[in-house]
Amino acid sequence: MIKMGEIMNNILFKIPNEVTKEDVINKVNYFKEKSQEISEVFEYDVTNG
Repeated sequence: MIKMGEIMNNILFKIPNEVTKEDVINKVNYFKEKSQEISEVFEYDVTNG
């Protein structure tokens, strides 16, 4: 019988955790785009909030 802790350890630590340079660049670009979108929302916000 497998315990819940063993299952969590397998999920968290036994999966290959290799991140490529391209993965990092893609994530950075994603967050950069999202932050620009959010900035534009506040830039054109005319409410008094």
